[in-house]
Parts: sequence; structure tokens; C-alpha cells
Amino acid sequence: MSKTIQHTTGPWEWKAQGCANEYVLLTNDKRWLMAIRQNGELSTLQHEANMRLLSKAPELLDALESVINATLPIATKNEKPIYHPSVSLAKELISQVREMYE
Repeated sequence: MSKTIQHTTGPWEWKAQGCANEYVLLTNDKRWLMAIRQNGELSTLQHEANMRLLSKAPELLDALESVINATLPIATKNEKPIYHPSVSLAKELISQVREMYE
């Protein structure tokens, strides 16, 4: 996990913008990162839950990488570490995010 992800650094914040189902994600210096128009069939509570999740993406990634880096293998096979399936999945997802920037 030594590659650098080149996403906009967090923290991000969100706010409602315009119509009832339009929102923006803002960078830590209050610049627009993206505008999002959500499905109008969803409730406002669902829209806001989606925005909270999106706005925490950089911090979630950092936390996940910290946990992964602190995780020990559960076994070894042919001198290769074997991790719990959830750790292996997390490593794969992080790898997929990183591949976008290679």
C-alpha cells in the first residue's frame, strides 16, 4: 500500500444546494468538489445519509488502511501470509481504488 492515492484530500463536507434532491460536496477549503442530484423517489433522510457517507470517504479510506496495516495474518501457506477474508476483501478494494491512478 505504498502508492499515493491522488484524490482530493479530506475532510469533505456536504450541504443541500438548490432543489430538494441536489447536494454538493465541498473540499476542506469550501471549494465545490462535486454536485450530486439524487433520485427524487428517495426520502430526504436517505439523501442526507448518502451524503454523510460520501463526505467521509477520504477518512474511511485512511482508517481502513490503518486497520489493514495493523492486521496480522491468521496463518501462512508456503511462507505467504493468509488473512481473514474481510481483510483480503479490504485490500482488494483499496487496490482497485489505487489502480485508477496508475
